[in-house]
Amino acid sequence: MPTIHLVGDSTLDNRIWVPKPEDAVEGKLRALGTHKVVNHAYDGFTTEDVLDGGYVGAVLQRIEGFSTYMSEKGATLGDKAFPLQSLEEKITEKPDDTHYVVLSVGGNDFRERLSNPFALLKEIPKVQERYLEILDKIQAIKGDHIRPILMFQYRTDANNDHYYVYTVMKFIGVLTIATHIAALTALSMPLWLLAGKVSILVAGVCFFGGVIALYFIQKVIPLSMTKDIVMGKKMGMVVFDQLLSVFYQPMLQRAKEKNLPVLDLSNTFNLNKEIYNSGIEPNAKGGELIAEGINHIVKQHDFNGESIRYSKPDGKDAYEGEKNDKPEDWRVAYPEDVT
Repeated sequence: MPTIHLVGDSTLDNRIWVPKPEDAVEGKLRALGTHKVVNHAYDGFTTEDVLDGGYVGAVLQRIEGFSTYMSEKGATLGDKAFPLQSLEEKITEKPDDTHYVVLSVGGNDFRERLSNPFALLKEIPKVQERYLEILDKIQAIKGDHIRPILMFQYRTDANNDHYYVYTVMKFIGVLTIATHIAALTALSMPLWLLAGKVSILVAGVCFFGGVIALYFIQKVIPLSMTKDIVMGKKMGMVVFDQLLSVFYQPMLQRAKEKNLPVLDLSNTFNLNKEIYNSGIEPNAKGGELIAEGINHIVKQHDFNGESIRYSKPDGKDAYEGEKNDKPEDWRVAYPEDVT
């Protein structure tokens, strides 16, 4: 029987956030009965934890249900888990079987830095690098039928910003707009020079400083963000969407190169629906959406064909696919009904 392996964080390991085991993503997949399911994901794990091992339940000690979670994981506080090692062991036990490996990780890398927006932005390239390294290690495991599935994280609950995600995003937005204004002002220094208001040295330093500042800030959040905000969209959500778009560019490019399917939760989870627990965790309904998407890809995707992004926009009855032809053009759709 083919096996679905789950690798990552609480997006896949949401047991502690639902009433019963069968309500979790793992439970929903098991209930389908068509594939064996092995869960190598751990709530709270970062890209570093997946690569080098992490401590089970380290961020859950004060959460109700902690003891049950640890018991079901067969772990005690202080135990360290090595997801990639565990994955390789399970695959090499049956190398001739088909192994679907669902990878969803990265959210906790940023959750840990929400109190320091500067560190959050600085960490983006490092997280991207580790994410791709994880994918490389998965594809390097010996086996003829290893089929990675990339699963992109969703936008968080708009009605319960428990971790102040959108507050932090708003701060980044304000900072970005201020940087844009300062950079554009600096670019106007040649006009000030012509008017005799500044010296050549001051004009030159300001101009080239503005060019450099605008170049780097555009890599993260472009000027188009300001247009969206002027059109009435909430700043925190606009910035969050833009950061998701920037963050996943290298992964989409790799998916295109390697013909990998992508489960795009960014365009599936409606941030106004009751599909979350504690603002950022999938509840039973959210877990059902995730399990449905994984099952759809496993059954429908041609793993010898092109890279396709699968999503289930709000109101649709089933997941639909879109060819990943131009990953550089990928954007997260913004829901117009956000209040």
